[in-house]
Amino acid sequence: VIQQKTLLNDSICSRFPRPSFTASYLWQTNLPKIVNASKNPLLPGLLNPEDDRRLYSLLFKTLPASRMRRAVQHTPSTSSSQRASVRHIFRVIQRRLHDPENNPPLRIAVFGGSVTIGRGCEAGKRAMQNYNCAWPMRLQLLINQFFDMDLVKVYNLGVGGTNSGVATNMVKYWMYPTELAKVGP
Repeated sequence: VIQQKTLLNDSICSRFPRPSFTASYLWQTNLPKIVNASKNPLLPGLLNPEDDRRLYSLLFKTLPASRMRRAVQHTPSTSSSQRASVRHIFRVIQRRLHDPENNPPLRIAVFGGSVTIGRGCEAGKRAMQNYNCAWPMRLQLLINQFFDMDLVKVYNLGVGGTNSGVATNMVKYWMYPTELAKVGP
């Protein structure tokens, strides 16, 4: 639960309309912005007006306001370490929103297989990988375009044809790219 004292002008919550702060209201109010932010400027031909209409229809059918309400009311139970991690993430984001010049974006490492690296994600192309249309890049674009700033940096550490054991070993043995090698995600 977000307490009123955290709703500062530079907070995450200040980016959403007030006073109504229900999941249904946010979803219905921000759906056009969410859809627009999900468009990938790296692949301008990926969505056209017909695809937009299909996406809206799909979102309204699969994620209606009632489902959003249930998701908020029935959050998963968490351990104290998970809550501490979430608090840390919020602090990093708050600092970035407040002073972007002196605080880097939140780093997010994504692990996975073929889908994560974007195999077959662009219609009509049979590429083995396409990081520009893969879901980690789309997640980064969605968040950053929604907030009109580079709030997050998503690192795609996917390896095609692998399972979660590879990701486990990458974390366990600190097998990150140079940019993350010293600090981690």
